[in-house]
Amino acid sequence: MFRKLEKYLPVTLFIIIALGIFGVTLTLTIFNIYSKEDYQIDSLLFVNPLTGEKTKELIEYNPVAIMIENATDIRPQFGLDKASIVYEALVEGGITRLMGIYNYSDEVAKIGPVRSLRAYFLDWALEYDPALFHVGGSPGSLEAIKDYSIIDINEMSGDEIYYDRGSRYDWPHNVYTNSQLWSEISSLKDREIEYIANEYNYSKSVECPQEPEILIDYSYYNYQVQWIYNCEDNLYYRYNGGVEFTDHEGKQITSDKVIVQFVKSWLIDIERLGMQTLGTGKTVIFQNGKVVEGYWEKEDKELKTQYYTNQDELILLKPGKTWIQIIPPLTNINF
Repeated sequence: MFRKLEKYLPVTLFIIIALGIFGVTLTLTIFNIYSKEDYQIDSLLFVNPLTGEKTKELIEYNPVAIMIENATDIRPQFGLDKASIVYEALVEGGITRLMGIYNYSDEVAKIGPVRSLRAYFLDWALEYDPALFHVGGSPGSLEAIKDYSIIDINEMSGDEIYYDRGSRYDWPHNVYTNSQLWSEISSLKDREIEYIANEYNYSKSVECPQEPEILIDYSYYNYQVQWIYNCEDNLYYRYNGGVEFTDHEGKQITSDKVIVQFVKSWLIDIERLGMQTLGTGKTVIFQNGKVVEGYWEKEDKELKTQYYTNQDELILLKPGKTWIQIIPPLTNINF
């Protein structure tokens, strides 16, 4: 029997060697295919926790929320182009206020003007467990923040060292902060925060709508928000009061997606508003040139707002920057 094996041994060895060479060649071919730059995004290991964008480096989740003014006279603001997420909602007198969400590791030279807090922003901020920068606030918000797991960085209560005063406007329109200042806050360093990431839709399928415009009438014309979708770069370009909404360098603000969230609103005193932050309400989401109508749901202030289609399916969001327009139910919106 051994002699019979010896007879076929050279042939067997040849087959093994040949298969080995073929296997190495196949392995190298596969490796070369997936090493091409065009496919590199599919082999990355890390995801930016605030945007869902894939990245080569691990980004530790350590969020910072900042209340930012949007009065007509102080535009353009600083630092909005660096925010991963922006909330916009009405405050007093028909004006809107913004809350930008950043990450501790972001490098931002100047953000602001930083303005006062309103209670309803707390429930949206809590979804990220952030450090919250603001200049005072309504009585209700300053009382309520004590019960939230939010690091309170209030310029009017001893934290003024983490803010700069600019010369462009008079107080309170001249207060700013930056990433260098928040890096000096000991309570923000090396925080370990449990964060459940969103599910994202990484499909590159886009549509070029015949009517690429979103128009939201918050109040006066100066606070009319317009987003115009550009199919070529798959971005939404923002306008306020019929003019380009730009950063301090004149670059127009864009967003990868726009979420319109309808919430019940009411007067809590002669001028200040209350807003629904829990429960459910209508939503319209714009991304990739497409429109999805559905509803939002937030059962507890510590839970994240989820968005569903009218068929109760979770809406997967496109990775990238997000602008969330919070509006009362009767607000005029055209798209």
